[in-house]
Amino acid sequence: MRLFVAIPIPETIQKTISGYLRSLKGSALLPAQVKWVASKNLHLTLKFLGEVPDDRLKSLQASLRQSVLGKNIFSLQMKGLGCFPDSKRARVLWVGVNDPAGRLSGLAERVESHAVDSGFERADKPFSAHLTLARFPFPCACDSAIVNEKETLFGEFVVSNLSLIQSSLHPSGPIYTTVSEFNLES
Repeated sequence: MRLFVAIPIPETIQKTISGYLRSLKGSALLPAQVKWVASKNLHLTLKFLGEVPDDRLKSLQASLRQSVLGKNIFSLQMKGLGCFPDSKRARVLWVGVNDPAGRLSGLAERVESHAVDSGFERADKPFSAHLTLARFPFPCACDSAIVNEKETLFGEFVVSNLSLIQSSLHPSGPIYTTVSEFNLES
């Protein structure tokens, strides 16, 4: 199974973001060739695991249970837009995450640590909290009107669990299926 660990995004925020994206689609603010992420697929990735053999699933689930032990629920704001790696050579358009207490980063660090202890490879890049909205097929410049949207608030929500998600790739786009959920403490 092709798996990743993520925080699901509530439907209300998915709808808010989707409404905002409708105003961007087809505008001159973005390149013509854009691969949009379906609003139902929006999530905050904590750890991409890749292909995981079925016989490793139980130990992975046990390590994820350890990751949430002693971790309390917390709030996040989805705020601002940006591009990776930068606005002049953009490959990804994203919504930012306002997490002043660093709780999401701390949870991601714990997931990473427990996954590595369970035999998974350490991520090759440091964790960067963001919600991917679109991918560009080649590096391009994003209009400054987009990358200057630092204060646009797309919503706030309570993070109460993380999910282990299976990604099945299809020509029409990925299909995500939740394999397991791990609740934070209230």
